[in-house]
Amino acid sequence: MKNTLLFGCAAALLSGSAMAAPALIGDFGASATTIHTNAFDEGATMLMAGGVVISGGTNTLNRFEDAELGYLDAVSASDLATATSMRVQFASPVAMFGSSFMSNQVAVTLSVFAADNTLLDSLTVGADGFASTNGIPSGFIGLSETGNVIDHAIFSTALASNGLYIGNLIYQGVSAVPEPQSYGMLLAGLGIMGVLARRRKTS
Repeated sequence: MKNTLLFGCAAALLSGSAMAAPALIGDFGASATTIHTNAFDEGATMLMAGGVVISGGTNTLNRFEDAELGYLDAVSASDLATATSMRVQFASPVAMFGSSFMSNQVAVTLSVFAADNTLLDSLTVGADGFASTNGIPSGFIGLSETGNVIDHAIFSTALASNGLYIGNLIYQGVSAVPEPQSYGMLLAGLGIMGVLARRRKTS
């Protein structure tokens, strides 16, 4: 019974728990995948690349093609007063996701979810203080988890007569290799098992 409990503890240590943290563009490695919105047709409302599906907006290449930030979360001028959201669905769970964006004086929120629609974490960044792209504040927003648990992500903003554009979406998974501290805890657990086994032999 004790050995069974220890094996269970060791397995739990190896599996770990997902903890999100802000991700910068420089945090993504060479194996990351980038989706460029200017590779899709003008007016497209659903973008699909490598099994990833981006929905909730409309591609507007004629506005910001040079900046590669062409996916707008409002489909017409009348929609610009209503808060909307854009969804990015991954073919298989990933560990990191982010995107460049432009938002005219409106805070942007990125939320990441597990496959069962559980909110893993969200991050909100304000538009003030960002560099200007075509006269509109721009920046990068991203989140990172400790494992491949991000099933989909949602961009949201209170538009207030402004638009949110995204582009250069980037995502990356991680290999299933335990972290160094997990190895240490596993070895400690195995050591306890050895002590218990010796006690049983001497008793």
